[in-house]
Amino acid sequence: METKNYIIFDIKDYKIIFFKHSLIALKITNLIEKICIYRNQQMCLCTIQALIDAPAELIQKIYKKIGLLEENDEKYRHLIQDVKYKSQTKVLGENIDSVQINVINACNCACRYCFAGDGTHGKKDSMDLETIEDIVYFLNKSSNEQKEKNIAIIGGEALLNYKAVKKIIESKGKKNWNIMLTTNGLLLNQENSSFFLENNVSVMVSIDSTSDSVQDWLRPQKNGESNVSSLKKSYFTFFFTNDRKPKVHITITPYNLNLYDICKEFFEMGFYHVHLDFVITTKSDFLFLEKHIEILIMEFEKLTFYLIEELDSGKKISCYPLLNESDRLKKRSPKISKCGALINMIAISPKGIVYPCDMLMWNDYELGKIRDGIDESKVSKLTKTLSEDKICKLCWARYLCGGQCYGEIIDSLDIKQRNIICSIRRYIAKLQIYIHLNEQEKNRDIN
Repeated sequence: METKNYIIFDIKDYKIIFFKHSLIALKITNLIEKICIYRNQQMCLCTIQALIDAPAELIQKIYKKIGLLEENDEKYRHLIQDVKYKSQTKVLGENIDSVQINVINACNCACRYCFAGDGTHGKKDSMDLETIEDIVYFLNKSSNEQKEKNIAIIGGEALLNYKAVKKIIESKGKKNWNIMLTTNGLLLNQENSSFFLENNVSVMVSIDSTSDSVQDWLRPQKNGESNVSSLKKSYFTFFFTNDRKPKVHITITPYNLNLYDICKEFFEMGFYHVHLDFVITTKSDFLFLEKHIEILIMEFEKLTFYLIEELDSGKKISCYPLLNESDRLKKRSPKISKCGALINMIAISPKGIVYPCDMLMWNDYELGKIRDGIDESKVSKLTKTLSEDKICKLCWARYLCGGQCYGEIIDSLDIKQRNIICSIRRYIAKLQIYIHLNEQEKNRDIN
């Protein structure tokens, strides 16, 4: 049951009420659900009491409690509007705490679903050391040097320009930077993997399946060699060791829907973190169909129960998106946007051009140059262009999900495709709430 303020749903043996703006989630009984239903039918309290076989005093108490929770939710709704306004009127250049640095427009893979075309965004640039110095100067100048920053090194395939990757990491010094590297893992060797370990760099490798044939088909190498065979000689030889916390990124496509089996196998192999993202593409053979909704809902549900069993056994594991919102729900901290694009995050191209994020590294979305600074008028214009649509405004999971990704708004032109993915995300949100309540009952913190 869904109303303006809240939704009631069932997961396994839990009946849950969830308030959209305040993120209040509670386990409820059939009696509470009935009172909610009658209340939404705008029946007076005496009529509800006559229809429900329960003490009048109890019904009055529950009725009042629901009203108080709805009032609380309305207060959060106004608070969210204020936060949204302030975030949209901030000066981006003075609030940067997350940076994606693309060191090269080149890739040794030819992934069939790549949103960047062949991994290059149609360019052939490679970041030089002078540009890195400009980036470091810009970051120190544009915001508090002591403020924690998340630095993601990306490509193409970033390790094709290892000299730049190494320079960025060495530039950290005593700065409060969390450095992450996303790689296909094919170029990892003894030298660079040891360097990443020594410098506390978080490395996430992209592997879409534990099936050799599926991985090789989805992520073929440009030189014709097997992706899996090369990974066994590189990533699994030089990086995947017991003293690390290996992380894997999986892009969900219609060709690797068996997520439960894939994730379970990765965890059993020793991976600490599994990161799941839906493919963003306009390629017709990679679009999700209505029939995929039920399959993926079942896969995410099975994965949820598996994760809970693993946590119950004492395992230290992490999984995006299922295990990442418990702290948000606990603190009741609504998620205003999907990410920090146009708010506190930028992406920088190999030539030092600034964009909102790595998915929007196209000429139409240029925000300025590192050497000249960010054009705030372009930020403002693009913010208005990418303003929230009805799909998100009306969704009960809006402030748990964070809303639509800008890359999806622009690239996923098929509204039907967006609706399919959002229907799966809404079920994922229900599973996140279920996990949170389950962990709360066990007085366990999974963050």
